[in-house]
Amino acid sequence: MNHLTIMQAEKEDAKALLQYRDAIGAESDNLTYGSEGSGMTVEAQETFIQRTKESGESVMYVGKINGEIVALGSITAYDKPRIRHRGELGLTVRKSYWNQGIATKMMQALMAFAEERISCEVVELEVRSDNEAAIHLYEKFGFRTIGIYEKFFKIGDQYAPANLMNCYL
Repeated sequence: MNHLTIMQAEKEDAKALLQYRDAIGAESDNLTYGSEGSGMTVEAQETFIQRTKESGESVMYVGKINGEIVALGSITAYDKPRIRHRGELGLTVRKSYWNQGIATKMMQALMAFAEERISCEVVELEVRSDNEAAIHLYEKFGFRTIGIYEKFFKIGDQYAPANLMNCYL
């Protein structure tokens, strides 16, 4: 495997991030969107990246190999006072890079960030229930399934459940 570089997303990554999201949406049914992508404009993505960086409580990491984005991970802090102790984790990897340890490296970076954040006590996520590889990865990092959300996804006329998982830091 070529060398993976993990860094905070920069505004200059916005267009490449949108192209990345379009690509990963078409690669599996594990995400909340398909080939239509996230629906963000480049300007909206730039603003989101900048706000994430400025918050100090959230992070967006890109994993790059030879300058190409092959992974995206984030922890987004909630800003409401009663749930400010929680953060939501998201992680994606290009399908052609699955099973190469990239998701593990991204999780290491994300969890290190979460543990350093003074206000973060719980990290949570949703993962499609049949995505066994992702569930196993999250369990390696201390996440546990706390419930099943039936009909979480609706793709065409088919429903799929998601595991609700969290990790107490």
